[in-house]
Amino acid sequence: MRLMSRIAVGAVAAAALVASAACDGMSAAEKQYDDGVQLQAENKTDEAIVAYSEAISLDPTMAQAYNNRGFAYHQLGDYESAIADYDVAIRIQPEVALFYNNRAGVHQTMGEHEAALLDYDEAVRLSPNDADLYVNRAGVHARMGNRAAAQQDVERAVELGVDRASLQQTIDAIFGR
Repeated sequence: MRLMSRIAVGAVAAAALVASAACDGMSAAEKQYDDGVQLQAENKTDEAIVAYSEAISLDPTMAQAYNNRGFAYHQLGDYESAIADYDVAIRIQPEVALFYNNRAGVHQTMGEHEAALLDYDEAVRLSPNDADLYVNRAGVHARMGNRAAAQQDVERAVELGVDRASLQQTIDAIFGR
């Protein structure tokens, strides 16, 4: 009997959420997603994960919710969950460079440089004018000992408008200065 009352209360709460979101011109999933973004901005990562999870349950095709939840998991050190969420986001929207970039960051954190490099390569292929992707990939090349490739990515980032002085620390790390 308690289970049935919890289900009923949950259904009422969900209906209220849907009605509230409809008044704002947003779907309930979008409302939950926005709540997650706000919570994450307030460094309430665990609560943000709950909000993103609710958004996903309401709209399992919301790739950005998987991406953001993956980012939150990464922040908490739950790398397997982060990668799993990025995998789903990529399956839903394989053309979004950001998802590959974020998954590469988790691989990089885990010391999986080959996997990180593959994801950065795909991100660069999808968004060849995003200087940050070249900077990120340069860091992986440097950790793998490929100085020439790292330098090439740094040069491309500079061509795309990144200030060389702001890259000095990355350059120094790449070339051991």
